[in-house]
Amino acid sequence: MTTIDDLFETLAALRHPETGCHWDRSQSLPDMLKPLRSEVEELAEAIGNDDTESMAEELGDVLWNVLFLMDLLASERGVAPHDVMRLVQEKMIARHPHVFGDETASTPEEALAAYKAAKERLKNT
Repeated sequence: MTTIDDLFETLAALRHPETGCHWDRSQSLPDMLKPLRSEVEELAEAIGNDDTESMAEELGDVLWNVLFLMDLLASERGVAPHDVMRLVQEKMIARHPHVFGDETASTPEEALAAYKAAKERLKNT
């Protein structure tokens, strides 16, 4: 089973300053906008076509681009991948008070309303 740590190890090898891939080593945060957009568009197309095999492949490509960006953010700005993951986990827990808090939601519509209300509350604090 491949883990996120395995992917980061592969990424580290590709971006190694001496033995890595010249293209991967030369990328910056702005350089990765075009590849990320392209992969997200390919994923959207696969979803639109209801193509399960392509969805899995394109999700992997999007994931790779996100991990690549996380690595660049760490090297260029000092924000570690675990900080990115902690921030998104905290955000998702805070935005789902109907799951992790005292609120209730019995329908998808109520859940979405609770999510939106929590998001708005968090923005204003």
